[in-house]
Amino acid sequence: MRSLLCILTLCVPFWSQQACSAEHNAFFNGVLRYESDSEHPTLNDRERLRYIASAGITSSWNNTWETHVRLRTGVKDRQNSAAHTVYRITDQSLGQRDVFIDRAYMVGRFDNITLSAGKIPWLSEQITDIFWDRDLNPMGVAFDITLAPTHQLHLAYLKPLDGSSATVGHLSLAQWQARYQWRDVEFGLMPWYVNYSGDTATYAVNDTHLDNQFIRLSSYVKWGQWRLGADIGKSIKGQAHFPSNDFQDQNASYAVELRHGQLKEPKAILTQFRAFHVERYGVISEFAQDGTARFATSNLRGWEVRLRRQMTENWWLGVRYTDATTIIGPQEAGKRLRLEAQFRF
Repeated sequence: MRSLLCILTLCVPFWSQQACSAEHNAFFNGVLRYESDSEHPTLNDRERLRYIASAGITSSWNNTWETHVRLRTGVKDRQNSAAHTVYRITDQSLGQRDVFIDRAYMVGRFDNITLSAGKIPWLSEQITDIFWDRDLNPMGVAFDITLAPTHQLHLAYLKPLDGSSATVGHLSLAQWQARYQWRDVEFGLMPWYVNYSGDTATYAVNDTHLDNQFIRLSSYVKWGQWRLGADIGKSIKGQAHFPSNDFQDQNASYAVELRHGQLKEPKAILTQFRAFHVERYGVISEFAQDGTARFATSNLRGWEVRLRRQMTENWWLGVRYTDATTIIGPQEAGKRLRLEAQFRF
């Protein structure tokens, strides 16, 4: 196996004399979940057992370069749906079940710049996933530039995925990340700008054909085990650009989260409460958080509470409850309960 890895480094463009002494670390993450969706006005109640699994290798080739490759369960043509149904308690389809490479990228670390390129995770900093579902890993390149000990600039150019390999549109963003300390209180201010140029898609079709631009702010205040944070934003594209008059001036989104604790050691407990309001064009519907409600990723509002306990170093146990409803249009609503355990090795 070691000889094979050394041979493979010949195909890596940043090969160096130290490549054959590189460090390779394999990992596995798994989530087992009971999920219940209820009280929807037109959809039947749904109960099922689901799992999410991912495994990969992180390789450090030298002091500058590293690579990341990960396999994950999910649906190739809807990649923000990472879970497979393993057992149906109520009668519904099992759904499509695929395994694919969802991340494959390299990282270069220089004096004050970190470069990430390939099929990368979302790397800008937010309090919640209200704008971008972190199960989506676009093609692109990102730069994290350290300007001062408490100031960093994040720049990215991304091609969001349309299915397992095709892409749709162009997304670029710039985020200023600033942190301040006053006595025992830490503050974070992270304003950012997003420009999205749309295109025709085969699978990822929810608003991906529309051009859109956003100004957003992620911020928090932290004191001890407590943190209060918020993600707020607004589309600055003219309303006449969007096709539906039913959502006149529906171009903002916000989420506020209060949390206590951290999952850093056994017996630690993390509690989170979140309220959210996501208007129709305040996000790009196809890329917004998918796990909140069964019926939508935008034009919805509601609240969520989540409790997790770190059982050992390798796994935690938790419960998550969400209550959501539509903002405008035909009334849709639903309650989602999840009991879940995550394992890491």
